[in-house]
Amino acid sequence: MVSDRVFAKSIASDITKLSEWRRRLALTGYLSSTSPDLLPDYVMIAIDNRSKPMDDALQSSLVQLAHEHDVRFHYLGSAF
Repeated sequence: MVSDRVFAKSIASDITKLSEWRRRLALTGYLSSTSPDLLPDYVMIAIDNRSKPMDDALQSSLVQLAHEHDVRFHYLGSAF
């Protein structure tokens, strides 16, 4: 089983990558708009199918990281 820290590190890396894709796309001007309502939301959904959900402190740190990168973050833990 993957540890909480390894799993969280992988998710953190993906949040950062998603933020980088946003930056790259913005540089192309493809999604430039005068209305912020027309810009896409960036969402990271982490589905954790391990038997024990991730520690609350690690979940909170991922939420904070996502917030800093303007990414919506949702964690779905196992309900075993």
